[in-house]
Amino acid sequence: MKGAAPLETGAPGRSLGFHLTSAESVTRAIFARAVGRPMNIRATELSLLALVCENDGIGPAQVASGLGVSRPRVSQCLDFLHHRQLLERHPSSSDGRGQHLHATAAGRSLVNEACRRLTQAEAAALQCFSKAERTLMVELLARLTASVV
Repeated sequence: MKGAAPLETGAPGRSLGFHLTSAESVTRAIFARAVGRPMNIRATELSLLALVCENDGIGPAQVASGLGVSRPRVSQCLDFLHHRQLLERHPSSSDGRGQHLHATAAGRSLVNEACRRLTQAEAAALQCFSKAERTLMVELLARLTASVV
């Protein structure tokens, strides 16, 4: 609750994982409010579509690996995005079972609009940080993710 005195967390409150989990719930709420509900898309689906936009022709296995998501979950997301005509699947000419994924113009437009909305919503929610602090936070989290993955 905004403006309320923070609760004491004890030892867990000194843990990076505790604060990352708390921050994740905040960012999920921001995403749901700004992008998820109004655009009818989940974060994983948007991440997958953005990955396809940036890596035209990528295959589902590469998407699963890049996002750290199971292949069955990727398949579900692909079905959803294909049904909404946000991406196309083309069979691989060298592997009969393989696919190449391509974002449609509508898919690229959705990613651009979602990113615009998300950037705006995050900036509003993170006003307590300077631009330099926000940039540093993103850099540090990216470095943490890269060192673990």
